[in-house]
Amino acid sequence: MIDFIVSIDAHSDELDGRQPWKIRYPLSTILFLVFVCQLAGIETWKEMEDFIEMNEKLLGEYVDLSAGCPSHDTLERVVSMVNPQFLSELKVEFEQSSDCVSVERLIAIDGKTMRGNGNKDQRPNHIVTAYDGVNHLSIGQVVVDEKSNEITAITRLLRMIDLRKGIITIDAMGTQTDIVDEIIKGKGDYCLAVKGNQTTLFEDISLYFNDAKLLEKLVKKGQHYQTVEKARSQIETRDYWVSYDVNWLSERHTKWQKLRG
Repeated sequence: MIDFIVSIDAHSDELDGRQPWKIRYPLSTILFLVFVCQLAGIETWKEMEDFIEMNEKLLGEYVDLSAGCPSHDTLERVVSMVNPQFLSELKVEFEQSSDCVSVERLIAIDGKTMRGNGNKDQRPNHIVTAYDGVNHLSIGQVVVDEKSNEITAITRLLRMIDLRKGIITIDAMGTQTDIVDEIIKGKGDYCLAVKGNQTTLFEDISLYFNDAKLLEKLVKKGQHYQTVEKARSQIETRDYWVSYDVNWLSERHTKWQKLRG
């Protein structure tokens, strides 16, 4: 990463004896502190300032804080001057630079429309997010273009994040061969929902699991799981059957790569 030097005013407290216009912080220091605060779940600039001051000794082992901790105004001003796309890409690299990529991760991809974001001149932003369920953090986001759709945005998002050792889950809208190809290209695995938008694939799987003898066989092989819970004023029983006998499905649907179950 290119390292710039930024010269900005720090604390505005009258008791601060430093000359604020002479205090300099490397851009990498500011961005590191902001990203660490975000990983800690901190949302406001003032809370970031307090967090950095509380952990000054620890954070000082990673970046130079000899000039003291930057103020919340400094943090906000610097981040506002950096290109948002650069920040987004850098944030993804930062969050994936740890050893967590060496373990199997569950990455859930889903899209949500932001409430209160639209007006008479524009539609509200629709955001597609990749969420790391193991480390409990968002590892990437893209905005769906007004003239595009969520499927295109998912493909863009997959290219941004590290999919290695990851199991990617998406709802039925994301069950597309192009998306599967992108996941495989990124050396990830996938677990996708199949519904009516993939007509022939859905019909073949439905017919397969309508065989009572097959279901009985899967139960005996330990490939069945059941949950019972009380929800919405009723008792809900769910049954799950898993079959790895999918050669016939791969032969009928050759565009779906690396079907395993």
